[in-house]
Order: sequence, then C-alpha cells, then structure tokens
Amino acid sequence: RTGIRFNFGRVAQPPDFRYFLDSTIGDSLRTDVRRQGNPTLAFEKGTSYEVGASHLFSENISVSASAFRKNLENLVSGNLQVGDLGSNGQFSTGDFGSVQGVEFTARGRWTGLSIRAGWALQQAKGLTSGSEKDSTPVGADPARTEYPLAFDRRHSGDLAVFVGRGAGWEVPWSVSMTTTVQSGYPLLRQALGTGSSAREVTQYLPWTSTTDLRASWD
Repeated sequence: RTGIRFNFGRVAQPPDFRYFLDSTIGDSLRTDVRRQGNPTLAFEKGTSYEVGASHLFSENISVSASAFRKNLENLVSGNLQVGDLGSNGQFSTGDFGSVQGVEFTARGRWTGLSIRAGWALQQAKGLTSGSEKDSTPVGADPARTEYPLAFDRRHSGDLAVFVGRGAGWEVPWSVSMTTTVQSGYPLLRQALGTGSSAREVTQYLPWTSTTDLRASWD
C-alpha cells in the first residue's frame, strides 16, 4: 500500500541564449542591443533530485507527496564589455541557480466518479556573479546578487473531476471539469538610486486560473 521513490538526473546542454540571467541588458526587444557569443563558453549543467512517497488508504483513496531540488550551474549571463565601452559585450557562464519545492497529490475513484487534486510550492532563484561592466570585482570572488528566476511561480494547483463514462462507468454520457490555478511571475525593475543596472523585486504578477467544462455523449 506504500511506495517510496527516488529520482536523480544530470543534464548538460549548449547555452540557450533565449533564457539567461542578465542585469545589464534592459529590454530584450531593443534592436540596438547586439548580442555576441563567446566561443569559450562551457555547457550549462543541471543536477536534479526527487524523493517521494505514495500511500493507498483504500481501494478508492490514495495520496502522494514529493520533494524536489534542481541545481543549475554555468548559467549564461553578463553582457561583459571587453576593451573600450564601444565594443560589443560577450556572454559568460558565471551564474548559478536552484529550483526547489514540494508537491502533494490526492486521488479518489468510485463508480462513475473520479477526482484528482494537486498542489505544488516551489522557489526558483538565481545567483549572479556580479561581474558586469559597471561593477568592480574584488579578488577572485566578486559580489553576488540573488534574483528570482523568470519562471519563479511559487504556487500552482489543479483539480480534475470526471463523472460518467470518463470515470469508467458504463454509461453513454460523460461530464468533466478541470481547473488550474497559478501564482504570478516575478516582476523586476531597475533598482532606483543605485547608479547601476541592478534589479530589485517589486511585486509578482497577478494569479491566473483556467477552468474547462466538457460534456459528451457517446
């Protein structure tokens, strides 16, 4: 009635310049910002861990819980200026990140009725090396600043209800409802009065939700 699982994953991939931590480029839609690659960039790497357990209370009800963490290394960031200020910057892989959280799921199934509910809480944050053109690193370990990653949605939940044929009942009709709720993404702006391009978290965007209702006759 009880199952325990542990998952481990390791991934390495070429840098994807669409997603990176960068506190020097403002609006990515500006056409006057020229991005120049760095031929000596290392691969971005990630290591993930997950541990969870599931328990079947009866033939109809089960619950599961899991905790996960992903460590991100060599994230692409920093539009570093090489030479005079008129030269194009180059990307580096000096930033880090982590994603961690927990998930809970409950399922129930009876004749003609199936229900599933889940909730996840996660935190995704990045750590920049601080080696931008407007900062001066001290020693071999420059100052580091922590930012939420662009996909840092803290809360997400879902609910699915199936009645009739969709729940395994031998009837010609079926009714279903699926709902998802998610908290907003972080909204970053440049820190005021600092004289640099550092960013600060001002607020999170509003929550979003989606509900689908469907009825069918077979």
